[in-house]
Amino acid sequence: MNMKPPEAAGVQPSPWRIALVAMVALGVAMGIGRFIYTPLLPMMLDARQVNMVQGGWLASANNIGYFLGALLCTVVRVDSRQTIRASLMALAALTAGMGLADGMIAWTALRLLAGVAMGVAFVTISGWCLSWLAAMGRGDLGGIMYVGPGLGIMVGGIAGAYVQSIGLHADAGWLCSAAIAFAGAWLAWKDTARRVSGGAGRAAAPADSKKTQTQVSPTATVRPPRWLVGMHIFCYSLAGFGYIITATFLPVMAELALPGQPGQAWLWPLFGLSVALGALLVTRLPVAWNQSVLLGAAYVVQGAGVLITILFGSLSGFGLGSALLGLPFTAITLFGMREARRLGGERVVALMGAMSAAYALGQIVGPVLAAYLYDMFGSFQVSLAAAAAVLFMGAACYFWLAWQEGRMRTRRA
Repeated sequence: MNMKPPEAAGVQPSPWRIALVAMVALGVAMGIGRFIYTPLLPMMLDARQVNMVQGGWLASANNIGYFLGALLCTVVRVDSRQTIRASLMALAALTAGMGLADGMIAWTALRLLAGVAMGVAFVTISGWCLSWLAAMGRGDLGGIMYVGPGLGIMVGGIAGAYVQSIGLHADAGWLCSAAIAFAGAWLAWKDTARRVSGGAGRAAAPADSKKTQTQVSPTATVRPPRWLVGMHIFCYSLAGFGYIITATFLPVMAELALPGQPGQAWLWPLFGLSVALGALLVTRLPVAWNQSVLLGAAYVVQGAGVLITILFGSLSGFGLGSALLGLPFTAITLFGMREARRLGGERVVALMGAMSAAYALGQIVGPVLAAYLYDMFGSFQVSLAAAAAVLFMGAACYFWLAWQEGRMRTRRA
């Protein structure tokens, strides 16, 4: 991916502007392109458009596409600005297609293609934004970008709840969401064209920028061993499985546990609000803090959220579990992408793509496994317990990695 410094363009955009444009772009890509499926799935189940296993396969098809899209970014060099714009418009169009098409074959193809577009968009937007901010010495604003998915989830969840409350079907929800996605994509398209034309996605931290190296890549001068990079990819992948079951079936689980109870429709917007708040809180943390320790702590919080969902089946239990799952959701992404910048060197985008692809593998397995286990046991408890165990294992792995790197630094000193 082309990431030359932007000086040649003669334009120096505001760091806040870059972060906000990326926030809108990720809101469309993840909040709508990926997660609008979650609040619409109960409506599809109620209308008997799909059964639980088919619903799981549709979610996994989207995650397979995400995996392929992220993998594509590791091998294909593209212009970030054009790729961001094209992938966002594609996501909006594919979301509209879900409301117009009919049948599992068409829906599976559309969700697969939407996943590809989302994977490409996520890796490209993250690399584009973090590189610009690193070049400006404002890596601390990276968390602003990751507010976008939470806001997108919240807006999509409110739209889904409204569509359901007035008696419309999932088709109307898909079309309404597509309109929101087109609006967000247009804003991102318009702003990137005006503000960073000719330089979007081509910012990289200058080699002589001591501030940038201190904030984003404190050990960039030391080439990390391959096993360390491989372990970071593995640990990061565990979060994909750990969160995806709840993030796919939360409204379905609430409807099964609390049939007809007012308030359950707002659990998904609450999850989105928690994601956004968590991303904002992350911006208050010093960038120099150990990202592996932060990742381990975030995994513990998410694991606790999943456990609470298992242990307390009340509305308050679901609400607290949703909040704990959501708070560190995009923080995990931010910490992981910062580690990719620190460890990746000249291959930073390839490493971001590899980590995102590994993360997607867990997302692929989770929904299908949960759906089949539900068919076997009539409950999501077993799959949720597995998800919590994986998150706690990931936390232990990250704490171990932080300890190992500390020992390596001590030896070098």
